[in-house]
Amino acid sequence: MSLSLRILIVEDNPGDADLLQLQLPEDGSVREVVCVPRLAAALDRVEAGDVDLVFLDLALPDSFGLDTLRRMRRQAEKLPVIVLTGNSDEETGLQAIREGAQDFLVKGELTTHLLARSIKYAVERSRSENALKELNDTLEQRVAERTEALLRANEALRSEIGERQRAEEEQRRVKEQWERTFASVPDLIAILDNHHRVLQVNEAMARRLGVEAQECVGVPCHQVVHGTSIPPEFCPHSRTVCDGRTHQEQVQVERFGGDFLVTTTPLLDEQGRSVGSVHIAHDISEHKRAEAELHASAQRLAALLDAQREIAAAGLEYRPLLQLILDIMSRLTGADGASLEVADGDEMVYEAASGLAEGFVGLRMQREGSLSGRCLTSGELKRADDSESDLRVDREACRKMGLRSLLVIPLRYGHHSFGVLKLMSRRVAGFDESAERTLRLMGEFLGVTVARQRAQAALKQVNEELERRVAERTAQLRERDQMLLLQSRQAAMGEMIGNIAHQWRQPLNALGMLIQEIPMVYEFGELDQRYVDLTAQRSMSIIRHMSRTIDDFRNFFRPDKEKVRFHVREEVKKTLSLIEAGFQACEIKVEVVGDGDPVVHGYPNEYSQVLLNILLNARDALVERRVYPPTVQIAIGERVVSVCDNAGGIPQEIIDKVFEPYFTTKGPHAGTGVGLFMSKNIIEKNMGGRLTVRNTEEGACFLIEVGEVP
Repeated sequence: MSLSLRILIVEDNPGDADLLQLQLPEDGSVREVVCVPRLAAALDRVEAGDVDLVFLDLALPDSFGLDTLRRMRRQAEKLPVIVLTGNSDEETGLQAIREGAQDFLVKGELTTHLLARSIKYAVERSRSENALKELNDTLEQRVAERTEALLRANEALRSEIGERQRAEEEQRRVKEQWERTFASVPDLIAILDNHHRVLQVNEAMARRLGVEAQECVGVPCHQVVHGTSIPPEFCPHSRTVCDGRTHQEQVQVERFGGDFLVTTTPLLDEQGRSVGSVHIAHDISEHKRAEAELHASAQRLAALLDAQREIAAAGLEYRPLLQLILDIMSRLTGADGASLEVADGDEMVYEAASGLAEGFVGLRMQREGSLSGRCLTSGELKRADDSESDLRVDREACRKMGLRSLLVIPLRYGHHSFGVLKLMSRRVAGFDESAERTLRLMGEFLGVTVARQRAQAALKQVNEELERRVAERTAQLRERDQMLLLQSRQAAMGEMIGNIAHQWRQPLNALGMLIQEIPMVYEFGELDQRYVDLTAQRSMSIIRHMSRTIDDFRNFFRPDKEKVRFHVREEVKKTLSLIEAGFQACEIKVEVVGDGDPVVHGYPNEYSQVLLNILLNARDALVERRVYPPTVQIAIGERVVSVCDNAGGIPQEIIDKVFEPYFTTKGPHAGTGVGLFMSKNIIEKNMGGRLTVRNTEEGACFLIEVGEVP
């Protein structure tokens, strides 16, 4: 045997696997033998591609029966497989061969000769089956390709036959359609030869000529249409015959009583030579009339747009604007007079008038029964062509004004009619359709314009009254705010006077001791120039310190006139210097923490007053509640400054009221209730920030937040 096979034995019984391996032929046909006990391991080896033949036991730990063979065949369809069965599994072996195994062997009947024969048979059978399968696949592919080619050829032949039939049917249909179209086209069509002779005309041309279509054939077109013996100079057919191009000409044909756009297109034979032209005459009489009307309408519309722009750009008050509207409408319509009337209860009032009605501004007439009232009620244009015979108008009033005809249109704003515009003429039927169209086109614009102008006039009056009331109320509120600010400053001033007393007490004591010391020094004979100079220097130093204290307090109460940039930390330091002595007298410790130093655009003295109000409230709470040790902490952050104490906080039921005016917990003799109210106004209204309060575990904490300078 000239084979050199790599054999895979799939057997979970080691004894059977070793016996099978010992009985394999030793003639060099077997190069490598690998044994695995499970199907999963066998499938991995097969997938790796280093197996030529498989001995497969159907009873494995991870697979049993013919399903074992099926799984192996799915993994490697062309790989030869010899199934190993027990003594009583011959039927299973035969079924395995039917499902693709090349052979089956009974484990107890194995011999070397039998194994060699089975291996050779399995390999050769597998090769034959694979070759036969490939040959069968190739044959089936060729049959399929040839069948597909025949089908395509057959389909192409059927398609060609069908296409020819469709082409013939389409040609017949197109011919019939062309003939129907040629006969039904409303344009006047004639086919002419190069000598101006008529070859064919459509029904529309024949009807216009008043003859049968056949009667025109062979007759020169200029004779049939124009009644001349030679073609006219403008004949487009002559130019088409000369240059072989399409030509167009607008022609007025007296015989047809209208204007026509005549187009001649060259007619060519199969060799591309000119044999005549297709002569098409399109009736443009209506188009010409429409053009004339459109031109007139464009002029009228341009005049209306100019009028609207003139009215819109006038920028006049109510009554001068009404007068301008009446003048423009009289100019556009040729009216001898005009009036604008508005409804006022049961009456119509002349708001403005011009021309014949110029002297009747303010005239009132009954709405019911008048032409103006009818127009307003119906919301439609009304006209009276003769005031002498029209019962809807007041004849005597018309005679008094000297008018004979009227044109009235309602003035609307939205769906509401509030007045009318009336045009007057001295002539009977003095207004034509053009004037009526002009009035209709302008009616909506005038209604909106007049309504808005009336509303603006009314709004102006209301605004003036509102401004007066706002000014009065603002003055009252300003006076109240000034009173509140005065009360707040007076209360703060009282506190400051106490602080001044604290600040001056120690310097005054020191100054008093220096003065008392002079007689004693004199008595001991030590009063020399050096002592006098030293005592004077020390006294002046104390006096300058007291003077600076006065300046600091005076600057604190000086109002800021405009916003400036200032550092919050500097204002905190300045405020603390004013109250330091008073807080020390109460043994209150003030701590300043935090590394921030926001730069704020605002009023520094007002900011200091806010700090002062909060600090003084904290001092009062600490003293009243006898907190030990009393502490106030000022934390300076990047945007927020917090002032917190350890006095136990604000009762929850009143914490939302502390910023209200005149609210105080100190009693009427100890507080005004405006300090925190003014503080909140300063921070939030004057400086665009926020002032809030919350309770902590130890006490109340006020948060001052003012935006940094961009």
